[in-house]
Amino acid sequence: MSGGANNIFIENCTFMGTDKGLRFKSTRGRGGVVENIYARNLTMKDILQEAIFFDMFYFVKFATDGVRDNSPVVNEGTPIFRNMVFDNIICNGAKTAVFIRGLSEMPVQGITISNSTIAADKGVELTDASGIKFDNVRLVIKNQLPVFSITGSKDISINKVQYNNGLPTLLQLNGVENERVQVIGTDLKSTGKVLELKDGAKESSVTYK
Repeated sequence: MSGGANNIFIENCTFMGTDKGLRFKSTRGRGGVVENIYARNLTMKDILQEAIFFDMFYFVKFATDGVRDNSPVVNEGTPIFRNMVFDNIICNGAKTAVFIRGLSEMPVQGITISNSTIAADKGVELTDASGIKFDNVRLVIKNQLPVFSITGSKDISINKVQYNNGLPTLLQLNGVENERVQVIGTDLKSTGKVLELKDGAKESSVTYK
């Protein structure tokens, strides 16, 4: 991704037993801008890991690799991933529905997941993400874990999200750096607890409509 990638349209693809579904990865020092990606009408089945995956800490060491930039500052080596829409994603079986992990200095930004159904062992994990929207998404989660686990993230919209009954927690906030998490038009009664706060997270970071 060092050279960047942009303005890509993906549709009508099937993922059968793949390691991951939609996979985006980079690390500090790689640089590049990946943006304006639109994917729709994707079908997934028996995904071994994540159905939708972003990781800015992806690192496989090769013998020819030099010293990588591991400083939390923005420079020409900072990868930027932003502005993507994933619509009508149907996944029947994955380890994790959605995993997004950006950098503290450069969150993954502006990702919308809409009109989708994902059945997975675990729900959604967001770390250092900004402007992430879930719009009319159904999550069928097997494990007794929070539907959404959010760390160091801002401007998160959970709009008209459905999930299976009996899960322990809808939303878990971790740490003090979460801001402006909105839960809109989403059932607040089918989990044991709507909000769980950990590591200094603040209840005021979340609003309900």
